[in-house]
Amino acid sequence: MGIHRNEKENWLYKYRPHYPRFEQIPHYYGDVVRMLFLVAAVVMLGGAPFYADMLKQQLPFLIVGAAVMVMLAATTNPWSVMVMRLNAVVSGVGAVVFEYWALTNYQTGSPIEFALRQVIALMCVFAFYFALKTLRSMLMGTVGKEADLTEFGDSKTKEAVEGLEEFSEPVAEDGLGHVPALEDDTGND
Repeated sequence: MGIHRNEKENWLYKYRPHYPRFEQIPHYYGDVVRMLFLVAAVVMLGGAPFYADMLKQQLPFLIVGAAVMVMLAATTNPWSVMVMRLNAVVSGVGAVVFEYWALTNYQTGSPIEFALRQVIALMCVFAFYFALKTLRSMLMGTVGKEADLTEFGDSKTKEAVEGLEEFSEPVAEDGLGHVPALEDDTGND
């Protein structure tokens, strides 16, 4: 039984680790928001014992905040504008609250408390950024669409780009996808 040519060429493909790309859908960063929310929830709950002085006051907020972040991470998808709005609100509120806690308890708390709160605040800032980028794209209707070169150009730019497209000829490739070397005037490669 023979091996198909593509299977022979891509035999290493099934043994290589595959990592999720952050932008499989153009202009959609919900996967990044999801990962940031999950890591922030783990840091919030895992770091809770280090808030010994204020644990009784902050524990309900930490548990509810982590549960909300996990819930939003689980429901984030490229079709739900409402979930992305909630992602933006929760990440913005989380950034403000944890940065406030970090700075107000800077001198009274331990350095570990400060570092944990700063890390959570920074993750929320990045989640806020990517949630807003995705929300903007959703509201503009550009999620899943590639960028267009003529989108913002004037009429001269559009004409120039269209002129370039007329002259784009396919280039012959060898079996490996490389363009063959051009021959010089003497016939040597």
